[in-house]
Amino acid sequence: MASYGIVWRDFVFLASKFYIPGLKMKKYFFDYFAKWWYSAIGFLLSFFIFIIALTIIRRELFFEASIGLITASILSVFISAIVQLFKRNWLISIVQIIAAIIIFNSLSFFLLYLSEDFYANGLELPTDVKLEKPIDFKNGIEDEIALQNSRPYNLKFVLVNSFQPGIYKYYFWFKPKEKGTVYLKAFEITQNDPLSAERLKQRSAIKVDKGLYKVYDQEFTIYEGDWGQPYGARIEVWFKPASGKGDYKLLQKNYKIEGWMR
Repeated sequence: MASYGIVWRDFVFLASKFYIPGLKMKKYFFDYFAKWWYSAIGFLLSFFIFIIALTIIRRELFFEASIGLITASILSVFISAIVQLFKRNWLISIVQIIAAIIIFNSLSFFLLYLSEDFYANGLELPTDVKLEKPIDFKNGIEDEIALQNSRPYNLKFVLVNSFQPGIYKYYFWFKPKEKGTVYLKAFEITQNDPLSAERLKQRSAIKVDKGLYKVYDQEFTIYEGDWGQPYGARIEVWFKPASGKGDYKLLQKNYKIEGWMR
């Protein structure tokens, strides 16, 4: 019997090692919502982290994490307000609910119209690759007509700046051997990241007919990055045969580009 007593005593001792800290954790958890100023302090800290991420660190992953943190802190303020209702702290509860709603709506509105894009932060222009610059039509339509009427080439590609950085127009001299669709793919050179993937494929697409030589042109947008943050991009011209055969690449060129700033 003594041995059973020792075993039971040891079991209770070991269980208390795990259970009592669990009770303490529960107490801290409930105290966080029971004392309204805890959630208020939590929000202020998360807001400070959000500002640091937006203005100083400027890295996409950290910024997204800060948004999650500040959203969780707003939710904690709302939960604390519900707890205050049960505690009959009416004024504090009402103030917390109103504050949580105003802050959440303000944050949503701010993020909806936020034009920052952190993609190009930290990217460097490659030094081992020759980069061309998109050309500008300084004389407007006259330059465009001159380009279209220039000496005919097969498989010539020219990239032109449009009215805003990140928006481009391409010109492609081509005599198709079969009916199909010409479209573009773009990749950041140092990381080989696809740029604007499906949107670029759809927006740059041009249907062509067999044997019809002409200069094809289409406008498109690169969304990754911001104005004033150039990076290297590989622009590839692809062809999708109408017959259903596999797509194949016609040519590629490297450019120094910027992303469109919303």
